Amino acid sequence: MRRCNLGKELHILHRVFLSIELPEALRRRVALISERIVGLVPQAQNRLHLTVCFIGDVSTNELDRLLRIKKKIEVPEFDVELGKLTAIDLLHSRCWCIEVFPLGQMRVLNSLARKLLIGHGFGVEQVNYYPHITIGWPKAGEDTV
Repeated sequence: MRRCNLGKELHILHRVFLSIELPEALRRRVALISERIVGLVPQAQNRLHLTVCFIGDVSTNELDRLLRIKKKIEVPEFDVELGKLTAIDLLHSRCWCIEVFPLGQMRVLNSLARKLLIGHGFGVEQVNYYPHITIGWPKAGEDTV
């Protein structure tokens, strides 16, 4: 979260993305994997999710509108296979993720979400999307796990 002055008003900006909640069995499995990785500060089990689309910075005023749009996105049922551990370099940090398959279904969902969001006036970040579950961050002073 960061603050931004727009004219005379102060707005709080939130770093936002769309995600899918994980089924409980998959959440427990991913949590067990992340807890075993040396040098990793694991994501809390109740916050594990499958990232669908990065939106970027959104003001507090826009969050309600974004939640209404999110309800329009239909998520089909699908099976998930876990892939390899990989790192994503963010603006000021690095996070560790597990790749998720099938890629095709997830990329279609990403594309549909992006089109819907752009159609409603949201700027969606141009990142090379690949399906993943963020599992944690390196401990302070460490870059690898």
